[in-house]
Amino acid sequence: MIFINGINRELLTMEYFRKVGRWCTGWGCTRKKHLNHIKFSTLRNQYTNENLKSEKAQPSFIANGSYGFTFKNYTDPKKVIKVYFNPNVNDVKTKVNKAKNIANITGNNNQRIQIINDLTYNDLPTNIPEKVRRRLIYHSPILPAIRMPHLGIDFHEAIMNYDNRIILRGLPISTLIIQCRKLIKQINEMRKKQFCHGDITIVNTMIHPETGKMTLIDFDLFSDFALLFNFYYSVINDNIIRKVEISQYIPPEFICINIQMENSREDIDTLYKRYCNNENMLFFLKLIGKNNEKEAKEYFKESFQSNMEYISSLFDSMTKLSNKNEINKMISKNIMNYFDYFRFGMTMTIFFSSLYSMNKNNNSIDPINKAFHNMRMLLIRMCDFSIIKRPDPAKVLEEMINITSTISNTNGGRRTRKQMLRLYK
Repeated sequence: MIFINGINRELLTMEYFRKVGRWCTGWGCTRKKHLNHIKFSTLRNQYTNENLKSEKAQPSFIANGSYGFTFKNYTDPKKVIKVYFNPNVNDVKTKVNKAKNIANITGNNNQRIQIINDLTYNDLPTNIPEKVRRRLIYHSPILPAIRMPHLGIDFHEAIMNYDNRIILRGLPISTLIIQCRKLIKQINEMRKKQFCHGDITIVNTMIHPETGKMTLIDFDLFSDFALLFNFYYSVINDNIIRKVEISQYIPPEFICINIQMENSREDIDTLYKRYCNNENMLFFLKLIGKNNEKEAKEYFKESFQSNMEYISSLFDSMTKLSNKNEINKMISKNIMNYFDYFRFGMTMTIFFSSLYSMNKNNNSIDPINKAFHNMRMLLIRMCDFSIIKRPDPAKVLEEMINITSTISNTNGGRRTRKQMLRLYK
């Protein structure tokens, strides 16, 4: 039995993280067993209009990822079909069951995911890139596929493409605020049951350009607090040992946990370079007002010192515990409770700041403008580098509800980008 700083290492190290297959389904479930499956021939033949035989009516490739690709079927405009490169049908069933489990946790049963039983090579779009098509090598003529909602585009594509930014800036500001509240509510439901999404980033958050509807996707790392803590502790430890860059989306207190646990001798300047000295993090730091390297480094150092004191105090309390469940509860309450909120705050701050400028001293009396400003300030606080400066996760949703309550009776809360910019002047 190994003790570090008086703490039983075996009690802190949770069971190995169970990685679940990658999927991009959003919040889905199947309410009735007979709705778990559908035939592609049913989708293909449900419309007989002659106009659908045009070139525009053909199935169209959308995008591909590490585990599969999606395409749109002309007879099913509100849904997309995802085809997996892995021919294991059981993996697809696992993804559908996991979607149902997540829907049960969040209480969102509006979207359904179905396994397609009879999709073949002949049903695929003709415009699939050759490098993607080459990965489709199956012994069976039936391809593993699911049908899921058309969720739009991810935040990265939304903010990197000029045309997408123009379209999104035309959405009512109130819609964006309400959608942000919806995602916070889903995160809160997971938190209350001690689960984390585990991988909230700008590429794992979707928005529909026409409706503004936002969705969290990619639940590879969805897990309970204990397993996810063990996973990210291992990630940080590996990063520090190998002397490589640390992801900006990992809360910085995990660096302090590693230093406490491993008695690391890494100096703060080195840690700053690995965590902050990259293009993406420097971009984020500028968004929150750290306009140069000096300000960014001072911010990191102050937060690092604060987090070290916080973790040291936490570990001192844990040395008095001998029960594994008690230690897990303390880690969950004081560390993992904040995990998804930190990543979500950073993701949404990057997204909104890429669409609209930020005035931290806004004193407007306009309810929409004021609500939007207050929401963005809340998001920045959620991803503060110092864990003690972040809002209590149990009160974030309540604060967000109070913010949105001010826009309910303001002509539908509709404000376009041009109106918002005028109000900021």
